Amino acid sequence: MSDEMHYPRHGMKTKTIKTIIRKKIDDPISSVEDESIREIMKNKIIITGGSIASMLLGEKVNDFDIYLRDHDSALAIARYYASKFKPKNRKGIECPIHIDDTSGRIKIIIKSAGVASEEGTDKPYEYFEGLPENEAAG
Repeated sequence: MSDEMHYPRHGMKTKTIKTIIRKKIDDPISSVEDESIREIMKNKIIITGGSIASMLLGEKVNDFDIYLRDHDSALAIARYYASKFKPKNRKGIECPIHIDDTSGRIKIIIKSAGVASEEGTDKPYEYFEGLPENEAAG
């Protein structure tokens, strides 16, 4: 979650840092319609990384590293957001979206080259695997 912030040179108190982190978590949660997903996000999100040290030292915060406590929570959130993504398909262009959870890592797969967008596209999808090697690299 990128968010460039500047804080006083002397650093922040722990209570202030907790308030900022809670707001970073609560802001995206407020847009979630599914109560069970909101609960997962409230209880299973962890913010770590340099943002905390930066706030303690009064340095610029470039981003907040967000993690989930367990695989099942991450999978539930991935499924929720994947179900919310409804691209406009024009002229019958399909845009399959699915969650791959077979390797122990959660992957959201969207077969798209401009097809999956808010506006859709008139061009048929061209898989890079079917292009000549010199064009596929681009």
